[in-house]
Amino acid sequence: MKSIIQENQKWINDTWDKIENKLSAVAVKSREKLPYTTIEGTHDDKKEKNIAWWTNGFWGGMMWLMYEATGNEEFRKTAERSEELLDGALFQYKKLHHDVGFMWGLTSKANYILTDDKSARTKALIAANILAGRANIKGRYIYIMSYLITLIV
Repeated sequence: MKSIIQENQKWINDTWDKIENKLSAVAVKSREKLPYTTIEGTHDDKKEKNIAWWTNGFWGGMMWLMYEATGNEEFRKTAERSEELLDGALFQYKKLHHDVGFMWGLTSKANYILTDDKSARTKALIAANILAGRANIKGRYIYIMSYLITLIV
């Protein structure tokens, strides 16, 4: 593996530089969004339509990874803002589902690990508790259909 990395070090460094440069600009441009896709080069943000969408934690998680790797405060600011936007889903309890780990594990948990933010830890624990509440120990599975049941109740 070391030889493969050494042989490709220039490509690795060039690729990393491209990623960091692109995301540095996008982190600021899309700070107030939870991006899904792009429309004519601009992030499409559907947070208003479905704040509880299962991929909503990916953007903030990616920003925390970039912050950890670079120390660039712009990544941290965007990660924190992304988490704030995502937190609106906690108040839409009936819309939460088995993917809360993707939502707050990638944002709040990362925030706590990197910054020791106690409120981020609390949100990660709330999400973990919601997920744990879906566990069927005897059946050895996580119940994903409870979301549909809460729509009826």
